[in-house]
Amino acid sequence: MHNLTAWFIRNPVAANLLMAFILFLGALTLFGIRIEGFPRIPPENITISTYYDGATAAQVDELITRKIEKALEGLEGVKSLNSQSHNGASSVIVRRAGGQDLQKLLDKVRLRIDGVVDLPDKVKRPVIDASGYDFPALYVNLYGQTDPVTLQSLSKRLKQELLSEPEISRLKIWGLHEQQMRIEIRPEMLLRHNLTIDDVSTRIRAQSLNFKAGKLRTVGGNIYLRTDSKARFSDDFAAIPIIEQASGTLVTLSDIATIHDGFTEGDYLFRFNGAPTSGMEILVGAKENLLTISDVVHKVVDKFETQLPTNVKVVVWGDSSSYIADRLELLADNGLQGLMLVGIILALFLNVKLAFWVAMGIPVSVLGAMAVAGSKWVDYSLNDITTFGLIIALGILVDDAVVVGESVYEERRKNKHPVLGTEAGVKRVAVATVFGVLTTIAAFSPMLMLDNPLGKVLASFSGIVIFALIFSLIESKFILPAHLAALDLDKQSRFPPAVLWRKIQAIAQDGLAWVRDRLYQPVLGLAIRQRYAFLILFIAFGSLGLGLIYHGKIKTTFLPEVPGQIISIAMEMDKRAPFNLTRKNLDQIEAIGNALNKELQQQHDLAEPPIRVAFAIIESAQSAMMFAELLPVAQRPNLPILDIVREWRERTGTLEGAISLQFSGAEEMAGGFQLKLQSRDADLLALASKEIRDFLDGIKGVHNIRDNMAPGQPELDIKVRPEARSLGFDSQTLASQIGYAYGGSQVQTIQRGDSEVKVFVLNDAKARNDLDDLMHSQLRNKDGQWVPISAVAEISGRYVSSSIQRSNGMRINSVRASIDKSVASPEEVSQAVFQSFWPKVQAKYPSVELVTGGELSEIVEIKGGLKKALILACVLIYVLMAVPLKSYWQPVVILTIVPFGFISAAFGHLIMNLPLSLLSFFGMLALTGVIVNDCLVMITRYNQAREEGLDVMTCLHEAGVGRFQAIFLTTATTVMGLMPLMSETSEQAQYLIPAAVSLAYGEIFGTMLTLILVPVLLAITEDVKSLFGFDTLRSAPTPEPEPQSHS
Repeated sequence: MHNLTAWFIRNPVAANLLMAFILFLGALTLFGIRIEGFPRIPPENITISTYYDGATAAQVDELITRKIEKALEGLEGVKSLNSQSHNGASSVIVRRAGGQDLQKLLDKVRLRIDGVVDLPDKVKRPVIDASGYDFPALYVNLYGQTDPVTLQSLSKRLKQELLSEPEISRLKIWGLHEQQMRIEIRPEMLLRHNLTIDDVSTRIRAQSLNFKAGKLRTVGGNIYLRTDSKARFSDDFAAIPIIEQASGTLVTLSDIATIHDGFTEGDYLFRFNGAPTSGMEILVGAKENLLTISDVVHKVVDKFETQLPTNVKVVVWGDSSSYIADRLELLADNGLQGLMLVGIILALFLNVKLAFWVAMGIPVSVLGAMAVAGSKWVDYSLNDITTFGLIIALGILVDDAVVVGESVYEERRKNKHPVLGTEAGVKRVAVATVFGVLTTIAAFSPMLMLDNPLGKVLASFSGIVIFALIFSLIESKFILPAHLAALDLDKQSRFPPAVLWRKIQAIAQDGLAWVRDRLYQPVLGLAIRQRYAFLILFIAFGSLGLGLIYHGKIKTTFLPEVPGQIISIAMEMDKRAPFNLTRKNLDQIEAIGNALNKELQQQHDLAEPPIRVAFAIIESAQSAMMFAELLPVAQRPNLPILDIVREWRERTGTLEGAISLQFSGAEEMAGGFQLKLQSRDADLLALASKEIRDFLDGIKGVHNIRDNMAPGQPELDIKVRPEARSLGFDSQTLASQIGYAYGGSQVQTIQRGDSEVKVFVLNDAKARNDLDDLMHSQLRNKDGQWVPISAVAEISGRYVSSSIQRSNGMRINSVRASIDKSVASPEEVSQAVFQSFWPKVQAKYPSVELVTGGELSEIVEIKGGLKKALILACVLIYVLMAVPLKSYWQPVVILTIVPFGFISAAFGHLIMNLPLSLLSFFGMLALTGVIVNDCLVMITRYNQAREEGLDVMTCLHEAGVGRFQAIFLTTATTVMGLMPLMSETSEQAQYLIPAAVSLAYGEIFGTMLTLILVPVLLAITEDVKSLFGFDTLRSAPTPEPEPQSHS
């Protein structure tokens, strides 16, 4: 490498071209790179969805889910197999094992599922999907006081126009209901004409059909014959003859039935800002650009708006692109401010021209990293994590350049030849800086080793920093030396601002020299002489930090809350709750939100209400949701979204019939707080689950506790009486008449444009909305006689679960809760459950097991992966330090410093009143690299002094004082680079601040650790070597050198 550095020094054109090429590639990539918010989670699961209309959860579980699970037993490459059976639907989720190729596993799953041949006849073919997680880019709503048909028609047109754009691949639609024709017959009409629903259905099919009769082969050509007479509209069906009486009079369908040509029946409501609506959620895929999708949608909507009737409006809301653009702009502004501060610090303590070229290492490194990260081989996007990684790396990127620049500056003062002096200066620190960067890369490497969906997303933080470090090494070894060799460091400008700046420099440099000579040197001498006392002092400091963490004085939360832009409210009702009660509760939630909206506008003197959009949805009588979008952060200063969520939730309180009410204003990571109980005994599972819910309810900060074994839906079990067989009834006769009367008999499917309209025959709506309707039903036997249902059927009632979950074959129940992380962390709640509560419960229910799920399982998995990766990283760092230091024990000294740096970072969180989180760990990774780099530079100087024959005490002094300025500059540039982010008040940056605090405070305390503790440990190791006869620690007095100055 030295020869290559020398070649670039003598060929500055090559260095400039290399720099220009890196900057050009980086800028080119930056303009075309994919932009998103939180990075996409790569697909890890294969989902098998199967639909069986009209079946209960128990039937779906027995007839579909268990058969699919059995077919997948023993499949290689599967980590876990989870299933959910709902009314009419089965979902089986196969999670791949680590290291398995998802596509190959998908092929194996398809082969196994194709082999399942004993599913019920009416079951739709299983749908197998391995797509990744789609994220909403934005929402589009059509709304207004108009009829449902108009709204539905406009929605379909808008959907088609959006999907016709190549940039938009997927969207979900709300409020678009299936068209359906219902032929409703009153039971008394069936009884009068001696008909059943099945009779009517058969006669409709006979009169309404498509049939190809053949063709005539004439001389003039073929003439095709058709004898069908398919009914397509309600008038067509109304005219169908059902009975021909003896008098020849026809009884048509309209004589006995009411025909409704509209939409499917159901309990639903879709309301946008108080008006009926139909909405669309535009999704962004893994390879799509959020900003591009947003631009395209806005263009399509603006054009479509001109075609709308006056009473219908269309609005785009929840646009993530503007929110993400604001967040990225915020981070970029903080980065630029940090870059300016780094440049100022370097210019204060180094030659201004030299400082400029040292600071140029930052844009070269950043754009070089972007060029690689945005390539098709790496395929990173510009997102929260990668942008944040570059900000964290700002100060680190100039560490090696600072060391090189200062070494060249010192060497050029001795050797006036610009090329030879520069070459000697670079060579002097080449080994230390190269291996310093390599050890920093090794420190960031653990995140790249996680085989976990969330871990892979977070790995982009380490990846982008590693790329930047590689380019910083290239810049400091090949580009920077060529520029420094071209500088005339002795020439001083007489331009007044330059003269003034030199005076400021002199003050700053003399001040630093005073700190070094008057404060640091005496403390260093005392520390070396009283090394064991100082070691005990540092150990006490470390023990204090660990004690504060253990006793919860420094809070910890593994996954931080990431504030969003939309408040989401999800309400789950008791299965017995009627639609009117669900609607009443939703109206109450919306009214409370409207009142709060007006109050907050007045209290904070806002130009507009903070909640600008309210979208309410009822999908069924048991489920309702509401979404409220807030104004951009800049338009609602000092009004965080989480504060609004907390106030809205507290004002709402408990609602009648609601078993779950969840308010959220943060982007939930890894599925939230979840505990899973599993057992083969469903009754014991329910009992244990209730006790856990009661325990969680008593923990402060835990709310909205729910599970999937809540009170079940009511069900009537209708079976044929044994004596009914003598009356001409069997199970099929009973099932068909009851099933068709109350569930409908599908007689036809009509194609209207791009929509399918299903035609059903069933009892009139007024004859199937009360229990008495069933109890007074009349059934016809095979002989045509009508008999009361009570004479032929036994009817019993019960409550059944509407959802059945299993994991790896065992019945499970997931207990979920929302946690206010400002009060309690998920880890603290989990620890309380497993340590204080669960042992007692397990003694009562030994067959029930408790495991973590959701966020907690992700935490356990990531922590397990990190432990292995950290051990490997430590070994790698040790090797990378042992080689340049040519020592087995000196790397141990350096690694001993790292835990103290982590504890220093924890004290920083205590000072800033922040919890330790996974992002704090990101900062600690960066801190590890900086500490190791500083220690490596210091010990390298110590070893050089030892090789010159100086005694140990003098060498320790020389190492500390000689590298004081370089270590100070690396600390100052790192802290100043992070200062804008640490002082940021915007809620969008709050979740990122812990990483900056870890690095900044760790560096501040870490500098003292490096400057004091490293010499102390080196002196103690020399004592140990002397004790065992390896060397002799000279007891010469600590020298008191004259003050040095770098003015």
